[in-house]
Amino acid sequence: MSNLFKGCLGCLGLLVVLALLVGGCTAFFDVDEGVEVSNNSVTETEVSEEETTAEEQTTEKVTAPTTTEVVNKEQTASSLPDGLIAATVIRVVDGDTIKVTMDGKEETVRLILVDTPETKHPQKGVQPFGPEASAFTTEQLTGKAVKIEPGIEERDRYGRLLAYVYVAGDKMFNKMLLEKGLARVAVYPPNTQYLDEFEKIQAAAKSKAIGIWSVENYVTDDGYNSESKKR
Repeated sequence: MSNLFKGCLGCLGLLVVLALLVGGCTAFFDVDEGVEVSNNSVTETEVSEEETTAEEQTTEKVTAPTTTEVVNKEQTASSLPDGLIAATVIRVVDGDTIKVTMDGKEETVRLILVDTPETKHPQKGVQPFGPEASAFTTEQLTGKAVKIEPGIEERDRYGRLLAYVYVAGDKMFNKMLLEKGLARVAVYPPNTQYLDEFEKIQAAAKSKAIGIWSVENYVTDDGYNSESKKR
């Protein structure tokens, strides 16, 4: 009886050992699988981050303008027309007429598409804002290096060169007179290249009632009403 009992205990002990061994192996494989899953998860996260970074870099490359593009845009915005002629202003006749030297000779230049009030006309005399226009042209252009853009019709019946005049780099002086309210738009085809732009500038000056536009009924389609007086 004692031997039988001992035999049973021995079998029971063997079963316990086998159970422990089987459980340990299962736990071992579970741990390995857990680590493997965890490693896979980290790898997927890293790949996702790399893909996102790559997409952001691609977007930046597409949307960010290059230095060359920026320079080209700036050059286009400030570029002048082709075929300009260098000249130097030697004297101002009145607000819209100047004397220049160009190509080694003296020329009288009449500004295109603008008309300032008279200062030396034998019949009209000195008109309101004529002296102001003449003084402004004298101040801005006398002795200055300018660039001349001849009109489609280059000369008038008096032999004067009809032109747009650029000063201080790329600023058209014809427009400056309109902006200051010191000239009106005067149309003589075929020299109408910048007419739409000139009329917008004139409208802005008129809305501000500056210069010639401050005198009631002064500016007419044909010129200026000499009978009108400054306020």
